[in-house]
Amino acid sequence: MVSTIEDKPDSLLYPLKISLDELIMFELLLEIDALDNQLGEDWKPIVEAIAIPPTDILGDVDIKECQYVLSVWQDAFEWSYYDEVLSAIVQVNAVRAPNRSESETSFEFEKSPRYFHAVFCID
Repeated sequence: MVSTIEDKPDSLLYPLKISLDELIMFELLLEIDALDNQLGEDWKPIVEAIAIPPTDILGDVDIKECQYVLSVWQDAFEWSYYDEVLSAIVQVNAVRAPNRSESETSFEFEKSPRYFHAVFCID
C-alpha cells in the first residue's frame, strides 16, 4: 500500500507524500517506544539474552524423504488446481462465444470482453 502511495500520491483522497523507508523507520520507533514503556529506559537488546546462535535460515537444508514426499504432493495439488482453473476458463469462453472457430480463439484482450475475475493468494 505504501509503495503504491509512494508511486502515486494522488491515489488517496487527500494526497500524501510518504516513502517505504519512512514507514519502516516510524514502525521501528513505535517498537522502541513500546519496549521503553514496558521495560523502562535501560532495557537491553533481545539479542543479548540469546545463548544459542540463530539458525541460518538461508543456508543449505538437508531434505529428508518425508519432506520430499510432501513437496511432491504439494506440487501435484497445485498443478491439479491449476489445470482445473484453466479448464473452467476454457469452458466459460466456449459457452460465451460458441460461434468462434479455433483459428479465431486468440488472446485479444483489448477486443474481447472480460468474462471472469481471478483472485490469487501469495503464500
